[in-house]
Amino acid sequence: MTMNFGVFAFTVAASLTGGSGCGGTPVGSGASPDASSVCTGGNSVSAGVLATGQHMPSGLAVDCANVYWINMGTPPPPTGEKPAGPYTDGQVMKCAIAGCDNHPTALASGRQQGLTHGTPLPIALDATSVYWNDTTPLSSDPAGSAHLFKCSLGGCNNAPEMLAPGFAYALSVDGSSAYWTTYDTSQIATCPIGGCASPTASTSPALPPTGIAVDAASIYWAVELGGLMKCAIHECSRSVTTLVTGLRVGPPITDPSGMTYSGAVSLLRQIALDDANVYIVDSYGSGLGRILKCAKNGCNNSPTTLASGLSGAVGIAVDADNVYWTEAGDNIVAGQMVAGTGRVAKCAIGGCNDSPTVIAANQAGPTGIAVDAMHVYWATYGGSATDGKITVAAK
Repeated sequence: MTMNFGVFAFTVAASLTGGSGCGGTPVGSGASPDASSVCTGGNSVSAGVLATGQHMPSGLAVDCANVYWINMGTPPPPTGEKPAGPYTDGQVMKCAIAGCDNHPTALASGRQQGLTHGTPLPIALDATSVYWNDTTPLSSDPAGSAHLFKCSLGGCNNAPEMLAPGFAYALSVDGSSAYWTTYDTSQIATCPIGGCASPTASTSPALPPTGIAVDAASIYWAVELGGLMKCAIHECSRSVTTLVTGLRVGPPITDPSGMTYSGAVSLLRQIALDDANVYIVDSYGSGLGRILKCAKNGCNNSPTTLASGLSGAVGIAVDADNVYWTEAGDNIVAGQMVAGTGRVAKCAIGGCNDSPTVIAANQAGPTGIAVDAMHVYWATYGGSATDGKITVAAK
């Protein structure tokens, strides 16, 4: 995977009102609940860029004190048309939401990431730790093996604890366990946050799962090719409920052989939850992407389209009023690179007449996104491997 985005531009008011009174809330990979329940208060937070010069920032999460993100690091050298090898020199970072003078803290450095991510890198928080997945070699494992790691929110002396073996496409935690999707082996995996030698395969979907989120009762996950599933946390191996299946988008398509299809399948990836609904990113490009909503107890296989006409929607977050997302945009038009085609947008959870509000336009590869009581935070890759940014704006 290589990225080449253009110039970053951002304009917003000079100051915001932010959160204090920190407690931490279980969140994950864009699947964060409404943080306003634990983050309240009135500290002044400067609007704009919290950190620059980041090495391809991707997954992002927030509590009421800090923003946390993963820097993918140095891209591998290309071999022909494809990169060869992993991303190296990655980092897990944090910066106070009130600002860190553009000197974020590295909780873990020298990390290695694989090449198969088509979504923000998995990162999750609970009240004490930050969790993520990478392929940094361990002495007991061959190079290329992936593991889940955790580090105390206050730091771990660059020695994160290995939680479990396995590759996580998306990740969520609930205070007692970690839950993740394994796109390559098509499983929903779980492990206590204290660690496990072998994660439990709660269920093995027939099609690769992508985004995942949990609430007090259930695990929810997206199936990239048009599905949304759920199961009770402790009964996943016995019964799985299909909320959405066979979702397609766009007009009929005729391939070069003359075969006509009913429409392109959806590319469902990250999901987010509130008390009543599941919100889903359809990452299709070329104006076929969408933000969808389905009730947790089912939507008769007809999710509500909150926003359509999107191009490369990436990350998603939700609060009590709105759903927020990042959108990469179509950065190649007629074979030419187009700079700054990304944006950050929102839509009321009750609907916005398919006319979302743009929070920030002209973004250079926006990826991970998170919200707290008053703000929205997002990461942008930037135009090169060393000019990524972490930005904050009023909701």
